[in-house]
Amino acid sequence: MIKTLRVLDMIIKSLQTDDERKACLEIARNLPEWFNEAGLKAIVKRI
Repeated sequence: MIKTLRVLDMIIKSLQTDDERKACLEIARNLPEWFNEAGLKAIVKRI
């Protein structure tokens, strides 16, 4: 059986505003299985 994978276009842009940076960090904080404390600290340094 052949499975079909549909790929959606994705655009990645720089975070422009404080609201966008806050939203990015909030998303990361709500995904603890993806981002540990060290990862969150790295995000804060980079944004």
